[in-house]
Amino acid sequence: MDEAKAAIESVRGHLFIADRGNRGLELVTGEFGALATFLAEECDWSEFELRIRLKHFEGWDDL
Repeated sequence: MDEAKAAIESVRGHLFIADRGNRGLELVTGEFGALATFLAEECDWSEFELRIRLKHFEGWDDL
């Protein structure tokens, strides 16, 4: 459980996360560019992994 809490705290406050208090965290779909950058830099996700998981993101050319 400590790992889950640490993971939540590591993303809380980023542009791509909306903190809903007791209801939890939610992705901000308008900030998928920031999410893609975070996942590439912090989690070493490849472009392929990002594109298949963020398939609704249309801003690839801007990254």
